[in-house]
Amino acid sequence: MSDQIIPSIEQDPRFAKIYHLGEQRFWAPQTAIDWTLPYNTETPRYFRWAWRYFEPFRALSKADQDEFCRKQYKWVLDQGVHGETFGMLAAGILARHAETDGERMVACELALEEARHYEAIRTLAEKFGPVGPPHPKVLEIVDWAEHQGLLGVFMGLQAGERAGVPSYALLGRFGGPLFKAVYGRISDDESRHLGFGVLGIQRYSKGRSHTEVSAIAQRVTDGYAHWADPSPVWEQYNFPGVEEYWRPFHVKSRLRSEMVKAFRNLGLDVS
Repeated sequence: MSDQIIPSIEQDPRFAKIYHLGEQRFWAPQTAIDWTLPYNTETPRYFRWAWRYFEPFRALSKADQDEFCRKQYKWVLDQGVHGETFGMLAAGILARHAETDGERMVACELALEEARHYEAIRTLAEKFGPVGPPHPKVLEIVDWAEHQGLLGVFMGLQAGERAGVPSYALLGRFGGPLFKAVYGRISDDESRHLGFGVLGIQRYSKGRSHTEVSAIAQRVTDGYAHWADPSPVWEQYNFPGVEEYWRPFHVKSRLRSEMVKAFRNLGLDVS
């Protein structure tokens, strides 16, 4: 092992607390979840509600509207799978380049937790069909964040976790008992992940200007605006004016407001 990657033995009680909480709350998807629980096969009402004023959607037949919403719902489920994949990759980068033992231990634990989230969410998503590809905008922001060093990786992970919290809450609320069980377990892990993200951002912001750190946070936040871009589902229907109609929903969404609030709480200038 190169001396360059041997971590310091410096200990931070905050990392230790996060790590030991993870140990105490370990769970395995195949044994902790009752996969025989019922779940809703119908698309949640809010998928139709969001399009109620969009004339091209209203012009579709009821059957075509239902099919559109079903495909969009499946796309959202699939993006959750890919989000956990990127979480695993980010945790691996953090573990590989961590500067202290405590930080490395939490990063390794986080990678395992992201792996079980991936397993659980993929199992849910596959109940509705094969998992589709990730949105290309996600690939772009993940690659960009990685090139900003550990600060960028921590910020990308933090934004992804913050965006996932309200999304998973909605899916758990409308998906029925099985969805509630899965996303409830995942939400318990996410609170620790967010705490780890705060510590990492604070640590790796040192020595960098406030303007530079804020700019990275803003770029990461804007990168997750892929939810406001046409998904493959929208593109299939070739709706005119879809971007203009949908973008205000994202700008005002809890998904974006949670990301903005998280970075502002760290004293960063993000809008």
